[in-house]
Amino acid sequence: MASNSLPASSASGDTIDEVTLKSRIEKQLSDECTKFEPFEQCGNHMTYIAHMKKGQQAVFIRVQWSILKHAGCGMTSPMAMRSEVATLRFLKSKTKIPVPGILYHDVDADRKVGGEWMIMEYVDGDNLSTVWRGLNAKQREQVCLAIADVWVEIINVTFNSIGSIYERENGEFHIGPMTRLASNRNTSISPPKLEKCGPFPTAKDWLLATARRDLDFGQKPQDNDAQRQLFVDAAVANIQKHIFPDRLEDLPIVLEHIDFAPRNILVSRADPTKIVTIVDWEASRTVPMWASNPNFSFPPLSVTDEERKHLLTLLTNRIISKVPAWEKAIGQDLQPLRILHDRAIYSLRVGISRSLYNAMDKSSDRSFDRVTVTGAVTGRRLRRPTGSILLLWPSRNEP
Repeated sequence: MASNSLPASSASGDTIDEVTLKSRIEKQLSDECTKFEPFEQCGNHMTYIAHMKKGQQAVFIRVQWSILKHAGCGMTSPMAMRSEVATLRFLKSKTKIPVPGILYHDVDADRKVGGEWMIMEYVDGDNLSTVWRGLNAKQREQVCLAIADVWVEIINVTFNSIGSIYERENGEFHIGPMTRLASNRNTSISPPKLEKCGPFPTAKDWLLATARRDLDFGQKPQDNDAQRQLFVDAAVANIQKHIFPDRLEDLPIVLEHIDFAPRNILVSRADPTKIVTIVDWEASRTVPMWASNPNFSFPPLSVTDEERKHLLTLLTNRIISKVPAWEKAIGQDLQPLRILHDRAIYSLRVGISRSLYNAMDKSSDRSFDRVTVTGAVTGRRLRRPTGSILLLWPSRNEP
């Protein structure tokens, strides 16, 4: 738990005005806040716990505020929190997925708080990434099966288009423009243009928009823009000529939690094999099942290679037993689409783009079941295991 609160501020948005925030929480809940404490500063938001007087209940507060603001970064997508709120309300009302309830959401129109914010139901539990090392082998298997069951719930709900979830004033949910995480660049000068962010009727339309950088934040001109545009054009051309499946049934569109990992899973303090809630649905989106992103990884040095393979196989087999389409989604036949997706995401990265061109050529070889790309620019290694183990995809922020 954080030890120091952020300093109060004016309406500039450079910091969070905790006095104003606390006052507005009290107004909305018609209750006195007896204790207001920072919980965690995450990359793109600040969280608090507000202890209210009535019934001594606690609520969770989340403010859209990037830790990178002071470095000139942290520009946010204008609809990001609104979509996250709608996604949580959708999941709460339409599925059995354990998520915190939304009590209130405020767009901070007068900018006196410093960022868009929401009040959520407080759910008590331990972070799985924190307790994982203390679990025995049986408990680890049980919690992995529980994680698989949640993933099954997530991908069992299908949609008609690609984008992000929103809620109309009448409570009706619909798919609108795709949101994304806050920018991590100090060269960003404008948010993504919503009219270019979907919703997209087909995977091809979505991949073309991704490759063209339609979903990106506007950037300051750079010296190598001409060279970068050549790689964008090449990625677009490759998508244009790719033959996509004709029927929607071949490409079911599902909800994607872009950071479905132990750090966003809370488990019961009494029984750490029981999941009590899944948090951080920021920038969640609806995408073809083959592109969905179970970013599940174990805490560093907490499992052997053999145990890792066993647990991931356990996860995958559980999912396939309940959603047979998942076997096809992670299988070799759709590997070209996943590589095409990577090429679209990294169309501006010269070193990665070249490697993905080669990977695309190799993927026509039936014996090829793994793509490993070392980005010359980032040095980050991207792995695409397929077949019998769960795909481990890198978290999707800006390329």
